[in-house]
Parts: sequence; C-alpha cells; structure tokens
Amino acid sequence: MKQHLFSIAALAILMGTLSSCRSSNTAGQSKQGGPERQPPSASEIISRMDTDKDGKLSMSEVRGPLKERFGEIDTDDDGFLTKEELEKAPKPRPRRER
Repeated sequence: MKQHLFSIAALAILMGTLSSCRSSNTAGQSKQGGPERQPPSASEIISRMDTDKDGKLSMSEVRGPLKERFGEIDTDDDGFLTKEELEKAPKPRPRRER
C-alpha cells in the first residue's frame, strides 16, 4: 500500500514539474521558439535614429525598411518622417524565415 501511494505521489510531482516547465518555457516565445519581439513605438524609432535631435527623421537618418518605404510613409511629402506619420504607417509584413 505504501509503495502504491509513493508511486502516485511521485507521478503527481513529475506531472506538475513537467507542466510548469512547459508553461514557463513557452511564455514569451514565438512559434519559432525564440523570444517574441514587439515592434518599437514611433517615439522609440525617432529617439534611436534622430541624430540631429529635431524630433523628425530625414532620409539620411533612417535605415532598413524605413529607408525603403520612406516615400510611402512621408504622406505630406516634406522629406521628413514625423511621429504621427510613423504611427499611421502600414505595418511591415513579417519576414519569411528560410
């Protein structure tokens, strides 16, 4: 009888341990298994790239996808990206992994 109770208790502990490992392992991870990354806010983008600290981004300050889509995001065609334009910009499509 004691052996039966010990086996049940050991099984319950093992199941609880495995369950908690699985849930903590998947929290904050993407479907590919890496950590989920939130896109930066418009304010964060400006603070990272605004080298002349004028509160807006010129073509020479941006890089990556912003540089490629500059004309599409610059809706007033003044040659600068503002916080408002960045907030209204269409979200980029996720990159396909190979």
